[in-house]
Amino acid sequence: MAKYTIITGALLILLGVFGYLSHDTVTVLIPAFLGAIIALLGAFALKTERRRKFIHIAVVVVVIGLAGSVTSLSSIPTLLSCEAILTCDDLARPLATLYKTLMALVLIPYFVTAISFFIKALTVSSGISLGQKDSYAATSITLAPIFPKASAKSVRP
Repeated sequence: MAKYTIITGALLILLGVFGYLSHDTVTVLIPAFLGAIIALLGAFALKTERRRKFIHIAVVVVVIGLAGSVTSLSSIPTLLSCEAILTCDDLARPLATLYKTLMALVLIPYFVTAISFFIKALTVSSGISLGQKDSYAATSITLAPIFPKASAKSVRP
C-alpha cells in the first residue's frame, strides 16, 4: 500500500506540473501540492513499524482532496462537449474544473483500494470472516483487545 501511495502522489505531481507548464497558472499546481504530501506520507510508510500510521494519514489527506474535487465529476459531460477547454463558455472556470476532475479521478481508485485494504487487514488481524453469522463470536473477538481480562464467556452482546 505504501508504494501505491507513492505512485498516487507522483501521478498528482505530474498532473500539476503538466498543467502549470501547459497553461502557466498557479492554481493547477494544487494537485501537485497534494500529491507531494501524499507521496511523502507514502515514503514514510515504507518502514513496517510506521506503515499503519502514515497510510491512515495519507487516506485523510486523500479524503480532503476528494472533498474539494469530487463535485467537479458532474461536469464531465460538459467538459467533453466543449470543443476547446480554454474557450468553453458552458463553465465558469473550465481549466480549474478539468484539473479538479482529473485529480478526483486519480484519488478515487486510491481511496477505494485503501478502504478495501483496511477491511482486509482488520479481518485478518482480528480473525473475523466477513460472512460470519455468529455475532457472539465476533463480539468476543473484537472486545478481547479492549478488555484483556474478560473471557469470551463473560462478554455477551
